[in-house]
Amino acid sequence: MYRVGVIGVGLMGKNHARVYADLENVELVAIADPHEEVLSVHAKRFGCKKYTDYRDMIENERLDIVSIAVPTTLHKKVAFDVIAKGINVLLEKPIASTVQESKDIVAFAHEKNVKLMIGHIERFNPAVIELKKQLEDKKLGKIFKIDVNRVGPFTRRINDVGVAIDLAVHDIDIIRYITGSEINKVQSITERHIHDVHEDLVSSLLTLDNGIVCTLNVNRLTPTRIRNMSITGEKGMFVVDYIDQNLYFHENTKGTSYGEFIRDVSEGKITKYFIEKKEPLKAEIEHFVMVVENNDVPLVTGEDGFKAIQVAHRLLENKKSWYNNNNNNNEDTKSYITCEENRMKNVLIVGFGEIGKSLFSVMNEKKKYTILTKDVEEIELHEDIDVMHVCIPYFDHFVDVVSKYIAMYNPKLTIIHSTVQPGTTKKIFTRTNALLVHSPVRGRHPHLEDGIKRFVKFIGPTSVEAGKRAKEHFEEWGITAEVLHSAINTEVGKLLSTTYYAANIAFHQEMNRICIQFGADFKESVTRFNQTCTMDIDHKIPRPVMFPGVIGGHCLLPNIDILRKDVSSSLLNEIIESNEKRKKEVEKEREQEQV
Repeated sequence: MYRVGVIGVGLMGKNHARVYADLENVELVAIADPHEEVLSVHAKRFGCKKYTDYRDMIENERLDIVSIAVPTTLHKKVAFDVIAKGINVLLEKPIASTVQESKDIVAFAHEKNVKLMIGHIERFNPAVIELKKQLEDKKLGKIFKIDVNRVGPFTRRINDVGVAIDLAVHDIDIIRYITGSEINKVQSITERHIHDVHEDLVSSLLTLDNGIVCTLNVNRLTPTRIRNMSITGEKGMFVVDYIDQNLYFHENTKGTSYGEFIRDVSEGKITKYFIEKKEPLKAEIEHFVMVVENNDVPLVTGEDGFKAIQVAHRLLENKKSWYNNNNNNNEDTKSYITCEENRMKNVLIVGFGEIGKSLFSVMNEKKKYTILTKDVEEIELHEDIDVMHVCIPYFDHFVDVVSKYIAMYNPKLTIIHSTVQPGTTKKIFTRTNALLVHSPVRGRHPHLEDGIKRFVKFIGPTSVEAGKRAKEHFEEWGITAEVLHSAINTEVGKLLSTTYYAANIAFHQEMNRICIQFGADFKESVTRFNQTCTMDIDHKIPRPVMFPGVIGGHCLLPNIDILRKDVSSSLLNEIIESNEKRKKEVEKEREQEQV
């Protein structure tokens, strides 16, 4: 009897739990999900234990198998935790949201010697099983072409990835499975019409190593769910209906004359295969239990999942541009597709001041990008922009200007490095619906380049996908990055971090006045005391050598002014007042020195 747990009891996870609960040689021990209400319903239904934290489940229960059915962006984290316990994993497709995470999961499963199967459920569809058998028996002869349609209505249930990652991976896997050949060339058009962030339409042309050409049509825009595949070959055409689990063969009966041949091609005999219907998920889970029992290799390995996600990302990376060519004969407009494979990424830096120049210097070290720069002048770009870095100072019309640049240059990702008023990033996102993050530069002038390399680059995302892509982009050029919960955290965090320094300077300005009042020496009374009382403390306070000075620099006072637009704070006002007082004190000190 195998002891099983399920992590995530949403649409797919609850069905995993249902199937396990019905199997004779399996005990569904526990399920885990952070949503208490849903969790309780299913725990009662299946008569098993419940956990709101999956880590408690895998720690407290002795489990042989765990199904993971959580959002795709969490796959690596959850899979690593389960694999680390030596538990065999059935991981819902796709294996992960990125190629690197997929590779990491596969490698870790090998390292820990656990069984890992990816839930590419269509391999267990009875119609696909029969199709593969017929192809292996050479019923079709040489395969010429494969056409796939996987379309349906829009849903917000899947919001962490687009249709390439969520849907196309099904058919990428089946194409590899039934042909036994790898996908070589990829050309693709992706569009976003309804979804807030991700593509909801993909049309692709694939070429396999063995020369077979495939078309892939995937979307979440069609009112009716359609799931079918046609395979055309020298003896006819197979048509698979995934939903109804039907398989048809349109026979190409060669006639005795050319006319008969043409007629038979269009009117050949159609055979509908008798297929015993079975739930693919049940077949998939039964197979994985047998894999664990017999120490066998699963039908869908981790490597299969990795290759599927690898191609899915190529659908997104190898987008095509359409160009219209009106000839002199007034013929219909023609369209041409250009491929972007193997090109360097185009990066646009808007604002070539200290921040922009520092970013340019750090990025240029890696020689991975074609870096374009724009200061105040308007420039016309013919290149597609992969990432736009916004480095202009904040001002009253910042939202308007950045929104205009996004509309003008249409970058795939926009990163705002400027220190901005809280809520600015959200306003730009609301206007543009762009893939957008806020990631303020940290460091001291004039050594920002060192600061960019040294400090963690905090990322305030407007979506999970935007945060993920920004993190990948920074890490490409060797920068440590961390995605926070939202852009408001980075916006406020940057302002408060600089205000902290300004407040310390103002505090030391006031301490200097107290020293003057009592005739004490500031350096001995404040600086030396600070130095000695913090010698054994790890926490570093701002260097006393900065104080008591006039608050200057590029950002401290301007950032306080940004905060004061929204915040009524006596502390902020006192910082400004103390600094104005200090300016007059410095002028008076200079006059006395001249006397």
